[in-house]
Amino acid sequence: MIFENFTESDLQHLKPLEPEGWGDLMPRFRLLLDNTGCFPFKLIVNKTIAAVGATILFPESAWLACIITHPDYQRQGIGEKMTRYLIDSVDMTLRPTINLIATPMGYPLYKKIGFITDSIYDHFDAVPVYRPELSDHPVRNYEPKDIEEILRLDKALSGEDRSTMLLNYMTEASVFYEGDVLTGYYLPSLGEGLIFALNAKAGTALMNLRTSTKKNAVIPQSNKEALKIMEASGLQPFRISTRMYIGKKIDWDPTAMYNRIGGQLG
Repeated sequence: MIFENFTESDLQHLKPLEPEGWGDLMPRFRLLLDNTGCFPFKLIVNKTIAAVGATILFPESAWLACIITHPDYQRQGIGEKMTRYLIDSVDMTLRPTINLIATPMGYPLYKKIGFITDSIYDHFDAVPVYRPELSDHPVRNYEPKDIEEILRLDKALSGEDRSTMLLNYMTEASVFYEGDVLTGYYLPSLGEGLIFALNAKAGTALMNLRTSTKKNAVIPQSNKEALKIMEASGLQPFRISTRMYIGKKIDWDPTAMYNRIGGQLG
């Protein structure tokens, strides 16, 4: 049993590990390999990749991501070994918070290890039909002058300094201003398409834009305004996932998240 860094050549071996409903793992691990601060690992047993997982490091916090066990090695403690290895790789004197997103299957393990529930997300396998007339305020494409404001708003709402990663996804961003104040932004190419907004006006406009290209949605249960939009369209969640943490709880605002990034970053 050996822990090693996950490398480019390992991408071709991910298919057997894909959990049902997760889809293609390659884009997730491509993101991890391509971004500074992301450290994917593999656990080798009998010359087979028995498990994978990753740590994502920000200046004062960390995330665990893509913790997956090969079907042939499930229920043998492999997932726990990988999780504890990832935790041990984080210096919690520098990064006092470790977060992750737990599926219903993974939740009991993470709870056993000591993770605490932060928020619960509803998953939808459809989104409302795109209706341009719902946007009563113009959403525009990102301009370089918006960078500072997007990073400022993201830090205020996420409670984390994620600037090193977000800068890689700015070129396709959309922004929502009210007067001179940025009140929402959408990063379509970051995971499932992150939307953060200060109010329902901005959030609704950006959700509406997102539906033109995205066919699913994941929204914190705390965001009642976003869930009203889904309910008004007759859409009901088909499952949940749980944001969890160990260490110091991050002061973030789930009511401002109108769509998450993904299982790797909340």
